[in-house]
Order: sequence, then structure tokens, then C-alpha cells
Amino acid sequence: MGFYLNRISKLRSGLKNKNIDAALIIPGPNLRYFTGFKVEAFERLLTLIIPTYSSELSLITPMLEYERAKALGIEGLSIIGYRDDEDPYEILVKRLKDAGAEVVGVEGFMPFRTVSKLLKAGFRLTEVDDLVYSMRITKDTYEVELMRRASRIDEEAIKEGFRNLKSGLTEKEVSRIVREKAEELGAEEVPFCVVQSGPNTALPHAESSSRRIEVGDVVLFDVGVRVEGYFADITRTVVLGEPKPEHMKIYNIVKEAQERAIKAVKPGVTAESIDATARNIIEESGYGEYFIHRTGHGLGLEVHEEPYIRAGNKMVLKEGMAFTVEPGIYLPGKFGVRIEDDIVVTKDGFEDLTKLSKSLTDIS
Repeated sequence: MGFYLNRISKLRSGLKNKNIDAALIIPGPNLRYFTGFKVEAFERLLTLIIPTYSSELSLITPMLEYERAKALGIEGLSIIGYRDDEDPYEILVKRLKDAGAEVVGVEGFMPFRTVSKLLKAGFRLTEVDDLVYSMRITKDTYEVELMRRASRIDEEAIKEGFRNLKSGLTEKEVSRIVREKAEELGAEEVPFCVVQSGPNTALPHAESSSRRIEVGDVVLFDVGVRVEGYFADITRTVVLGEPKPEHMKIYNIVKEAQERAIKAVKPGVTAESIDATARNIIEESGYGEYFIHRTGHGLGLEVHEEPYIRAGNKMVLKEGMAFTVEPGIYLPGKFGVRIEDDIVVTKDGFEDLTKLSKSLTDIS
């Protein structure tokens, strides 16, 4: 549990530099980052209080989650449970005032109900998202290992989809096969498992439908798997049967764009330069107008986080940053192709966490 306290200590240093007296962390990826606690509070208040100038920590939680919270085992963490007939906001305000807090840092997703109570109690609020994300944006070796494990499960699940791909099955039926395999292999969660076929592959965010897959269809798998909080996000595009010349042409353009962009990853280059590497190849091939999204997004406790690999993002890549590289070409009414790998910036270059074959036709 020592790394949670190290993260909290680092956050306290950042809070001091910004003259913030305490921070409140709510259920979600940040609470998991600082405590390992995966919890949904729904309408009830649940928040971690991190005072800046004290080593004390307090977790205010409904009694429904009290026993689970006690099991966290973090040194110095006080668990304060409340019943449904008690006012948790009174507890929160008292704890903050006892800590001498005047300026309180909150997450951007803090419910307005809580924000309103804090303002009425006289606290000055400021957002701490930038500070927290500046810590989360670089992954340590433990976090990267969890992402590797998630990638292996994701790949095996997609392979299971390949093996079962046949004419007559619906997109939803194949998606269910992939999802069940990922869960069987130990995925904590499969937040999305998109299987698209035929003209549906030209719609990047379309969900799996009841369309029946046919021989000759382009089929796209976009699957997200979570292991101990950390994501893998992998996309592969294949053809069931013999691909048409246009399928091969578009696929090879996207594959070259993706592989060139990955090879350009190293510390010191900008996020926008990786996007430009992929985009330029697609534009030079005459399909620029059909590449309608950014080249990638950060990956970790959230499936979309910094750094975003897009035009205009001048963020300099650093060792430990993790993100997807996923260019695509989408021809409306015909088909689309996207290939997505998960990349970690290393000291001298990159590690591609995704080992799954990139072949339009190899679904054996």
C-alpha cells in the first residue's frame, strides 16, 4: 500500500504549491488511483479528504460501504461511516474546518449538490484536475504491467471472435462471444465490445447491431478490457472470406499510417507530431477527408485521458506516457478500416503492448 501514500504525498506537495488547504477525491478513477477503492456511491456522499498540512486522511462513506472501506488498509486513513438518517455534509464541513481548510480543491466532476454545500459553508473552491492528471499521465512499472495483462486478455478475446466468425451470425452474437471470453480469462470488466460489419464499419462509434455478417464483409472489432482498474483498448479489422482490391488498398494505407506513427514515438516529440505522421500518409494517399478523428488518446485508469494524440496538442511525450495509435479511413455506405495498438513511451522509444497480428485475412 506504500505507493498509495507516495501518490498522496506527491499530491500534497502540489497542493502546497497552489496554496490549496485540502483536496476532496470522489468515487471514480482518481479515488482508485489514491486508495485502490473501486466504489459507486450513487446519490450518497462518499469522499476522500486529503488535508495539505496534515498526514491525516479521512474517507467519509455511507455505512453500506463501511466494511469494504475498512479493508483498504492504508496507514493513517480514518474511515467515517454514516447512516442514512445522518447528514454527511455536516461531517464533511466539520472535518475540513478542523483541518483549518479555507481553500478546498475539488474534481471537475464533483456533484453540484456537494459544491453548493461547501460554498454555503464558506469554503473557496478550486479545481484540482490538472494537478491530479499531471500525476496520472505517466505510468509506473506496476501500472504498465497491469496494462500488459489487460492487453493479453483483450487479444485472446478478439482471437476468440475471429475463430467464431462465420456467415449468419449477428454482430451482437460475435460481440457476446468476445465479451464472455475476456471475462473467462479474468477481465475485471469489459466496458465496451464493439463488433461491426459491412457498411456499419464506416460508422466509427456505431454499436454492435443485429445485422447478420456475410461472406465478403469487412468486420471490425474494437474491444476495451479492464484489469485491476487499467485499460487495454485494441481494434482490428478483418475480412470474412476473400477481400476485394479496395479493401486491401484501404487496409494497407491505414496499416502503414499506424506503423509509421508508432515508430515515431519517443520522448521529446509532441503529441501532434505523432498525429501528423499518420495523417500525412492518409492525406497523401488521397483519403484525408475520410480520416475523421484524432490518431489516439491516453490510456490508463480511464479509456480516454491525456495525452490526446491530435493536431494542435503540443504536449511533449515523456517516458511512462501511455496512449493508443488508431488511424482509420471510413468510406460512407461502403466500409471502414481502423487498426489500434496501445503504446507506452520508454526511455529511448516505445513499447507496443499490443502483439495481436495485423492481417486483413488471417482470422484462423
